[in-house]
Amino acid sequence: MNRKKAILSLFLIGGGATAGFTGYKWFSIHKTPDISFLDAHQALIADLAETIIPATDTPGAKAAMAHISLISLIKQTADRKTQNIFIDGLKDVESYSSDHYNKTFTALTAAQQAEIVGHFRDAGKNYSGMIGKLKNKFIGKSFFHILKEYSTTAFCTSKSGATQTLAYDFIPGAYRACIPMTAGQKSWATK
Repeated sequence: MNRKKAILSLFLIGGGATAGFTGYKWFSIHKTPDISFLDAHQALIADLAETIIPATDTPGAKAAMAHISLISLIKQTADRKTQNIFIDGLKDVESYSSDHYNKTFTALTAAQQAEIVGHFRDAGKNYSGMIGKLKNKFIGKSFFHILKEYSTTAFCTSKSGATQTLAYDFIPGAYRACIPMTAGQKSWATK
């Protein structure tokens, strides 16, 4: 075999592998999502949300029942791509925890759960600039980014999250466009 044929065959093999991987990735994020997986793994989602927003002197995500809202948001408002990425991410979390600790994620200690969430945070870091924007547009956001965004939204819109963690005024009275914050004041629950 001469050099030209060898180089051509390498390019064809590389192009075929790239096309195959791209086709598989496209199919995996555009298939019909397994929504029933979310209901079957509520405890996993609750523990993941609690790892993102832990209970301190204020309630955490579990106490605010943020996982119920998170599941509802994924089911009803997320597009198909986001649903598939989130469900596949949940499966990856279970697989990672069983491979490294021989236990399910919900059976792990809080420190072990934080280590696993940290792993997925590091693995899901986005590229900067135009490449990151293109990745988010065509492939979608990472599992950790979706988990963090939806957990925060679900927690901040819950009753205990808005009233006990954020500064909440049920009847605000007069509208004041700009109010300086005092030292130690909580963030406002409304904009």
